[in-house]
Amino acid sequence: MLTEERQKYIMEALTKVPILNLQEVSKQLAVSESTIRRDFDSLEKAGKLERIHGGAKRVQQRNMEASLSEKSQVNVLEKQLIGKLAGEMVADHDTIYLDSGTTTIEMIPWIINKEIIVVTNGLEVAQALYQSQIHTIVVGGEIKESTGTLIGGIALSQVQSFNFDKAFIGMNGIDLDTGYTTPDIEEAQIKKAAIDHSRYRYILADASKFDQSTFCHVCDLDRAILLTNESNSKYENYMKIMEVSQ
Repeated sequence: MLTEERQKYIMEALTKVPILNLQEVSKQLAVSESTIRRDFDSLEKAGKLERIHGGAKRVQQRNMEASLSEKSQVNVLEKQLIGKLAGEMVADHDTIYLDSGTTTIEMIPWIINKEIIVVTNGLEVAQALYQSQIHTIVVGGEIKESTGTLIGGIALSQVQSFNFDKAFIGMNGIDLDTGYTTPDIEEAQIKKAAIDHSRYRYILADASKFDQSTFCHVCDLDRAILLTNESNSKYENYMKIMEVSQ
């Protein structure tokens, strides 16, 4: 297979899934891993994909966001570990804000038996909370089709009307210079409102969010506590910066 044909296959595959595994592509195309590695490197130099450990991922524009189904396929184990860590921080009688997202939803198995009130702007999160018989308040607003997130003026004003003990927020980008960011301006406003109206604020983020900067600034790194899995080698560097700024 010619180089152009392989690279066309790779780019077409990335329109269907957000991440490609180097070994799997090598087997599918019946070529060596070093050949696919060179293809990945070439496509990255052309700005068509981003190399990651063991593979490559689709390049996201700063104002573009993957769908909920795409996000749910990425870093599943990491998200489960982060969800457990966050869930264990919830105490009886807490009123918490649970942001829409595929990491925050992983908290739910760990808060089932707690006497709490949960406010959320995520339809899938709300459904999972309802099925778990957890006292839930869903904010109103416009539904963002790609992620099932409630956004807009109604959602924002309702979040601003509450005071939370703890807020658990998903984030698309974490960068030492730009702080916490997300692609959608309306989601950014709601995330910021939840952070501003919470006594304790937590950002839930897996390894793929580090050294990423998207369109809308939500808050600086020292505004919230970062929760991630400890196997993430970048975790310590970010926490050192946060400790200094605090």
